[in-house]
Amino acid sequence: MGPTTPGGQGKPLTVTGALTRANWETGAYAGYTNQPAQLQFRKRDSDTYATLKTVKGRGARRRVR
Repeated sequence: MGPTTPGGQGKPLTVTGALTRANWETGAYAGYTNQPAQLQFRKRDSDTYATLKTVKGRGARRRVR
């Protein structure tokens, strides 16, 4: 039996996160605003990814539905 889909197949999935990048001057990660972030999916046994959604960072956590 293979892995299951979180929340069930065909059900909404909420993804949250923070878009950051390394700041080499401070040695820390910092927020990365107004940049596109893509949610991608790859089917099992496939070599290609499909972009499901693209959002732009706002400087705070962003919810993707």
